[in-house]
Amino acid sequence: MADFLRASGASVNIQGDATAVLTGVALDSRLVMPGDLWIAVQGLTHHGAQHWQQAVERGCAGVVADEIGAELLSHMNVDIPVIAVVGATTWVGPLSAWFYDRPGESLYTVGVTGTNGKTSMTHFLVATWSALSAAPAACIGTLGVRVYSGAAVENTATGFTTPEAPVLHACLETLRQRKVANVALEISSHALTLGRVDGFCVDLAIFTNLSHDHLDFHADMQDYFEAKTILFTQSHSRQALVCVDEPWGQRLAQSLREQGRSVVTYGATQGDYRMTGFGAGTCTVEHGGMSTTFAFNSPGEFNAVNATGTFAALILQGVPRESVIAAMSAVSQVPGRMEVVSTVGQPLTVIDYAHSPDSVERVLEALRTQTQGTLIAVLGAGGDRDVLKRPHMGMAALKAGVDVIVITDDNPRSEAPAVIRAAVRADIDTLIAAGVTPVEVHEIGDRSEAVAFAIALAAPDDTVAVLGKGAETGQHIGDVVLPFDDRDVARACLTTWIEPGRAR
Repeated sequence: MADFLRASGASVNIQGDATAVLTGVALDSRLVMPGDLWIAVQGLTHHGAQHWQQAVERGCAGVVADEIGAELLSHMNVDIPVIAVVGATTWVGPLSAWFYDRPGESLYTVGVTGTNGKTSMTHFLVATWSALSAAPAACIGTLGVRVYSGAAVENTATGFTTPEAPVLHACLETLRQRKVANVALEISSHALTLGRVDGFCVDLAIFTNLSHDHLDFHADMQDYFEAKTILFTQSHSRQALVCVDEPWGQRLAQSLREQGRSVVTYGATQGDYRMTGFGAGTCTVEHGGMSTTFAFNSPGEFNAVNATGTFAALILQGVPRESVIAAMSAVSQVPGRMEVVSTVGQPLTVIDYAHSPDSVERVLEALRTQTQGTLIAVLGAGGDRDVLKRPHMGMAALKAGVDVIVITDDNPRSEAPAVIRAAVRADIDTLIAAGVTPVEVHEIGDRSEAVAFAIALAAPDDTVAVLGKGAETGQHIGDVVLPFDDRDVARACLTTWIEPGRAR
């Protein structure tokens, strides 16, 4: 390991006997296993070396630390070798890749980044790969590590959209050992900024879109955009596929061309692959003067654009066009993404992860077009996250043409839930007071009660959209994560639903 670091140009100083046989790599002291190499570097709020005792008690065999960490450990009674590495934070990814023998190079990998669409596109890709080959396929993202083998799906949670580098490379090594051929990864701006995908180069990088989100982490939208572009550098991707429906994607594509990099574009309004029609269970894509129609049943134009990107990605991979057409019919409902939990005769009830103003508006616009009756939205905003977007969340629902908004708690975390709810409804209340909008607004803090209220309010031709948490199975309140799943709550409410006598 020390030889690898030195050969790669790192400045290394070894304290103790660094000849121990290592069994793994860990960044989080809570995840250290006996025989692991523990990497102690500066985190967002504190230095990892402060948790040295936990790492030692869990059996770490050695430590790689930055200058500050090595200094901290030198004053502790640490009876294990410490390898001080200048700028150790930048070596977490490359070191993890080296330890696991660069498993990503043995797999065909697609990395998807963007504010919205990452989970759907990775799911679409893995579904089509599974239909194309008997070999298992996998995706890594918000829903965890999901391995698709035939009709069977295995899921392992990681706690991150993109895992920390040691966990990511360990996952890739496990997938390699299981003979997985293709892997799709959701790659967040946090992961790119914090180096979680350093030491890893995807075969294809996909950019879906960029809209207001995560400005609690990024200084502004330009900073957010620049974080996303890291995936499209030569050290992180070999080929680029960019959605150019919006200015940020257009800027990225132009920038890549100016750098002499290969880039293929897609979208609903323009691009090398253009979605020209969807509906009635099909999607049509034009490319190179050829029009292709394939089966596709997910609702919403934005999902059809995701399907267009998936179609393009498979063609770029070298899959024959006719095989792609056949495989696209295997695309199924994504857990927690426009997921329908109601049955015939009940109000259409949809669960979606939409948690940014843009995604809220897109989802509700799609549902507005297919709703004959009243459109009811249940939504809130997360605590300890971007506060600037909260009023825009409520306004996004209004812009999409909802009739009823039920404002509730999302994951309030350490914040006062009522303060978050007030921010979400602030701009809507101003419009209502001015007599500008007739929208009906209810505020019900308890999320279960809010969902129950919305469903009880709905008639058979109405639609209820429960937004913000998707397939999450817990609600973060204070320091506790309580069991909670929007899908389970909605299904339970629907079992006792009785068509209301409505007079609104």
